Amino acid sequence: MVLDMDNLELIKSPDIEEVKQAIFSMQSNKTHGLDEFGTGSFKQYWGLIKEDLYNCILEFFCSRENVAVN
Repeated sequence: MVLDMDNLELIKSPDIEEVKQAIFSMQSNKTHGLDEFGTGSFKQYWGLIKEDLYNCILEFFCSRENVAVN
């Protein structure tokens, strides 16, 4: 059983440092999608893209429907 307090922690939006840690923990030579941009590209250009990428991630967290699972 997931308590309400635990659920809030699980669905909260990440901060930019959490996003960076997640990206930098991945192998650089892996491509995670069809666009052929590997994780190394995100690491290499982090200084340029971090705000745009973070805003995209926040948009995902803010626009998704909150679904309660009982």
